[in-house]
Amino acid sequence: MKKIIYVAHRGSKLGEGVENTKRAYVDGATHGYQALETDIRVTKDGVYIASHDPSLTRLTLNSDVKTDIDVNNANYSEFKDIILSEYFKDKLRTGDKICLFDEYLDVCKEYNVIPIIELKWTNGIYSSNDDPNNHDYSNLDGLIKKVYEHGLEKEAYIMTSMMGCLEYVQDHYPDMKLQWLCNKLCKTHLPWAAKRGINIDVEYSYCDQEVVDFCHKHNLLVNIWTLDDESLLDKYLDMGVDMITTNVIKPR
Repeated sequence: MKKIIYVAHRGSKLGEGVENTKRAYVDGATHGYQALETDIRVTKDGVYIASHDPSLTRLTLNSDVKTDIDVNNANYSEFKDIILSEYFKDKLRTGDKICLFDEYLDVCKEYNVIPIIELKWTNGIYSSNDDPNNHDYSNLDGLIKKVYEHGLEKEAYIMTSMMGCLEYVQDHYPDMKLQWLCNKLCKTHLPWAAKRGINIDVEYSYCDQEVVDFCHKHNLLVNIWTLDDESLLDKYLDMGVDMITTNVIKPR
């Protein structure tokens, strides 16, 4: 059986860390995941941070200080000391702060794990799949520079649903590895991915044998997200997927 890469989604839920925080990434690395997935945004003052949501509403609902700060429209100093928290399986996780992109890369480097870097729609990093003229790549170079500064350019994957951003990275940094984040439109744009040589990160419910066979025929890797039902694991292993993004399934 081929070696599968298990990806800890926003860091692992097998430990105690709040999603997308340094503790969660360390949890993922120490639990044996070969890769750590993160979500990157850029603050108003140009700081690269790990945050899935545009606001801190969800991750401060159960904190002493509750806030709906939009991290895209705020300076890093406005929220850097706020304590985050979240419930997972009825257990409260708390005590963590927003993680800097550099801190995430430090963890990946220290524990020798693969960075899977999801680009969110944020300051200087966005492109519309519906309107090719609606884009801004001004902060993409800074993000890639940080990957190079940490010596992770050969290991890291840049991943996003924004096709223009992937094309920009590929055109300017042709050695960087890429993944296109997709779901129901996966099959519609597979020819684009094949032409560009861009790997696929597809929602698991939209992944089938046709998708896997097409990608492998064109030498593309298939990552699936976010699979937490271990009873389905063998189904996707039998399909031949290459990477499995999960919150809780332990790496085999």
